[in-house]
Amino acid sequence: MNNDTSKQNSVNNAEQLKPTNTTSTTAAQPTQVQPTVSPTANATAQAAPAQPVTQTPTAQAPQPAQPTTQSVQNNQAPTQPAKPLTKKEAKRLAKEKAKQEKRAKSNFRYIMTIILFVLLFAFVFYLPEISHYINEKQYLKGDEEVITTGNLECTKKDNDKDYDYEYSNTFSFTNSKLTRLYFKTSTSGSLSKDLDHLEKIKDKCDNLKIQVKKLDGVAVKCDLDDKTVTVEQELNYVDIDVDKVTNAYVEAGGVYPNYKYNDNINKVEKDMKAAGYTCKRTR
Repeated sequence: MNNDTSKQNSVNNAEQLKPTNTTSTTAAQPTQVQPTVSPTANATAQAAPAQPVTQTPTAQAPQPAQPTTQSVQNNQAPTQPAKPLTKKEAKRLAKEKAKQEKRAKSNFRYIMTIILFVLLFAFVFYLPEISHYINEKQYLKGDEEVITTGNLECTKKDNDKDYDYEYSNTFSFTNSKLTRLYFKTSTSGSLSKDLDHLEKIKDKCDNLKIQVKKLDGVAVKCDLDDKTVTVEQELNYVDIDVDKVTNAYVEAGGVYPNYKYNDNINKVEKDMKAAGYTCKRTR
């Protein structure tokens, strides 16, 4: 009896030592789990003792943001060094550069030509004033006081074997501008010997007087007294029309208007002195 009891207890104890069916047979072996985080976690898993692992969702590590198209454009890669030009490209660039230089030179010449024409036009336009200024300076060298409004009287005498001649020119001017000319010619001879010649001069003057009646700005006066014939002509430059002064007027003894209205009196005086006249100014 006692032996049966002992056998029964041994059996019971052996059964208690056996693993139960509810325990997983895989508990004795480590469970193979794929790493989902990083190599470091994998190394840790290999080093640690195998434990039953319950599959739970693991946190994904944040992936680096992919660069957008705009960021790629803003951060462009460094430019590659330029390729050496071919002979054809170098020749083409040289031609283009030469054309640009030629065009620049052409524009410069064009601009300088325009400036030159403007300066030339200004010089011609202001030539009377420039001439007046120069003549005024030249006149001031010999005379400190200059008469700018009055008369310029220029006279000259001449003769030949038969007659004596006297020429008188009186120019009126205002502010150094010419306005009028009074011209007088006297021819003297022997009345008994040269009467015919003196009368011819008088008749010629009378014909001139008739011609100038239709010519504005011109007046003629004739006189024969004793042994002298006098021809007086007055040219009012304000009214005279040079285009109407014909050759017939000059051939008849008329004085051709070599000057015009507002000519500088300094120039007139210079010309008269160069022709052998003696001139002086009066107020």
